[in-house]
Amino acid sequence: MPATPGATYCSRCGRSLAPVGLPPPPASPYAIPSGAPTPVPPAGGYPTPGYGWPAAPPPAWQPGATGLSAQGDGPALQDTFLAGLVLMIGFAIGFIGPVVFGASLVPATSTTGVSISSTALTETAALSVVSAAFVAVGLALFHRAFRSLRDPEFRTPATLSLLGVISLLLLVVVDLALLETLAQLLTCLGGTSTTANSTATLNCIDSGAFILELLGVLAFGIMTIIGYIGSAVGIYRLGRRHGETMLEVAGVLICLPYLNFIGAILVLAGSRRARDRLAGSGPMPFGGLP
Repeated sequence: MPATPGATYCSRCGRSLAPVGLPPPPASPYAIPSGAPTPVPPAGGYPTPGYGWPAAPPPAWQPGATGLSAQGDGPALQDTFLAGLVLMIGFAIGFIGPVVFGASLVPATSTTGVSISSTALTETAALSVVSAAFVAVGLALFHRAFRSLRDPEFRTPATLSLLGVISLLLLVVVDLALLETLAQLLTCLGGTSTTANSTATLNCIDSGAFILELLGVLAFGIMTIIGYIGSAVGIYRLGRRHGETMLEVAGVLICLPYLNFIGAILVLAGSRRARDRLAGSGPMPFGGLP
């Protein structure tokens, strides 16, 4: 018998009826065709969606590959913090010499010759050596920090910071030799009257060692500046890596005379804040973005 118009089930067998005038629903694409064998699960079970299926999309961040972690970047930030502390001490010691002994280092000319305070010269040289030693230790810590990151972006800063350490130590040695020669020169000029023959005065600086020491200071000084700037570039990149603005600013200020002390303070504060944030939040992608 025909179905009653508007009925939703058959009054004879009780089965549900499709609405009159509407097409039947489409078959599901995942439905098993009639007569096909039932699929059997694999021995290890079905893989987790997104990891085991072929051509699965990679996760947004993988520790140790493209992100930051306390285990990987924590030691680098710790070395950067120590380097900033050492540099701050070295810069402070370096400022003392010119401020305290600056007036005593100016040669005084009189009728008896040229004189300079040997005590001020010796103490200034000692302060310069101590300051350079602190700066060399700071550059060595930067080298270790950049190398521990194992990132190609920090390969050049690590190499240049090591160059800065070596050239700075050689510069100190040449500077000490130059100061010794300068002391001998001033002693020679001190025993020469200003009204004497100028040839006698020129004989005081007629020395090949003096010329070689000047060339050594120039060469090692340029190498030290290159290594120092390379370390500053590494600091800037470290700040960009962690999204820390203070480290980026420190990378610029640390290259400027008399502002490098402020740059060292920013290295301290920036590395400390980045390390605390890294330890508190765990692994994170580059730039500190979620």
